[in-house]
Amino acid sequence: QYLPVLAWLGLLSLLLDIFWRIAERYERVRTYSEIQLRTMRRYWAYTLCTMYVTVLSGSLLDSLGNVLERPRNVVLFLGQSMPQVSVYFVSVVLSKGLLTLPLSALRPVSFAIWSWRTLKDPAYEAPLTEESRAASSYYCQELPDVLLVFTICVTFAPLAPLILFAGAVFFGAALLHYRFRALYAWSAPFQGQGQFFSFFLSQALGVMPICVITLLAALALKQGFWQAFALLPLLVFLLAFGNRARSQQRFGEKLPLKLARQLDEEFA
Repeated sequence: QYLPVLAWLGLLSLLLDIFWRIAERYERVRTYSEIQLRTMRRYWAYTLCTMYVTVLSGSLLDSLGNVLERPRNVVLFLGQSMPQVSVYFVSVVLSKGLLTLPLSALRPVSFAIWSWRTLKDPAYEAPLTEESRAASSYYCQELPDVLLVFTICVTFAPLAPLILFAGAVFFGAALLHYRFRALYAWSAPFQGQGQFFSFFLSQALGVMPICVITLLAALALKQGFWQAFALLPLLVFLLAFGNRARSQQRFGEKLPLKLARQLDEEFA
């Protein structure tokens, strides 16, 4: 199970750099915040698509073929496919927490450059500039990684409770990792006007109804129709809450930064 996981994580790291170069060099985006925002959206879209393609069958053509042949049974098809790949996604979450986060904290390229220069000159000290601090804050990678683990844990928790242990490992390691980098490595290179938080919240709210539908499908396969019917109010509540939250986000995105700071100081 670990070789496909490592191959997928390596492909995601490669695509992140490709998406960045597309926005920076092909599209000629001039602002650093817009480059990160476009890269983050494309990176998350690809991650989410590959995740659900893996859940459906394992190949895009097979998934589309099965859905097109039996469009009325798509919910039952999801219920059959989800438990079969739960072990794979447990490995994904553990790899994210025990491999990706430590490598991100180590920053292998910067560490290799520092080691090479230190070997050449033992008295060398790397200067900590604002550019180096800003370059270490890759929101386009950090937010999709957290969203991916959140989506996996919420989706598979009713079907494979062991995923909660893997999620606790990831979020425990992420707490230490992000706290250290926020205190000693990161600096705010730009003001995103709340666009990154809006993206994170909208995507988190968007995947939760899908997770409830998956649970409904699993209950229907087990002949638990009454239990599935009892979950319908939860689905309606999530849809209504998501719609209300998105409508309120539009006001927050248009709020000036100075006024937002004043409101934070008043209500703090």
